[in-house]
Amino acid sequence: MGLTPTLDRGWQIADLASAAALSSSQLTRLFRTQIGVSAAALLRQLRAGSRNHKT
Repeated sequence: MGLTPTLDRGWQIADLASAAALSSSQLTRLFRTQIGVSAAALLRQLRAGSRNHKT
């Protein structure tokens, strides 16, 4: 499954985990330990930043 990098896509943890060959729980745990926030929180931050740059 190919993932096109776009912030507008309705991302699901299961899709991201599958693309990374991880379980959903592994991906969630790695996001929190390595990045410090959940994948959903990071996506919200990126979307907010993207909106700020467009206006």
